[in-house]
Amino acid sequence: MLESVNKSRERITVAQSDPELGLTANQQLSPTNWELLGKVLAVLKPAFIATKEAEGDTCLISDVIPLVKKLHLEINAVDRAGIVTLKTSFVKNIERYFDTKYNIESRKEYGIATLLDPRYKSAGFRSKDNASIIKELLIQEIVTNNANPTLNSSPTLNSDGGAETQTRSADPWDAVLVDTESSEEEACENTILPVRKQVSEYLKEKRVR
Repeated sequence: MLESVNKSRERITVAQSDPELGLTANQQLSPTNWELLGKVLAVLKPAFIATKEAEGDTCLISDVIPLVKKLHLEINAVDRAGIVTLKTSFVKNIERYFDTKYNIESRKEYGIATLLDPRYKSAGFRSKDNASIIKELLIQEIVTNNANPTLNSSPTLNSDGGAETQTRSADPWDAVLVDTESSEEEACENTILPVRKQVSEYLKEKRVR
């Protein structure tokens, strides 16, 4: 409705100055009123467009976080003079919904989808910290999915086909005090490092348009 009023500004201005209507000055829309109307529309329009895009058939899960970031930037760019209360309340409600209630940037499914979308990558996030957190989640997800199941150890065969018996240490504590921590950490690091490098290289590549 406000958009229709704004588009009809010229006709409304002519009509309200008609002497037959007998409108007083405080009953007419002043230049200041028209300016405020334009600012209100500038705040509401990005939200309307973002909502329509999110409801569209072509919207992907990876579009959600960038849409919220775009909404913030467009609203914050509007001159707040005369609409401080409206703009502040509007921004707070967006933050309460997307940041506090749902914390959309930290949600694994939305975050990883955004990071893997070549249009957005880490640039789609408002918070660099959230982008870094999602990057680590992505790395862990890749490592987990690529991990091979632990194979059951089988006895080693001798040349004659018989099972080889392992030489036992004379010290019974050798079988108990096995230093596995360093080897496990090394194995884990050797698995993660190539994935981390690959993800970092992907994120450094130029985003597609």
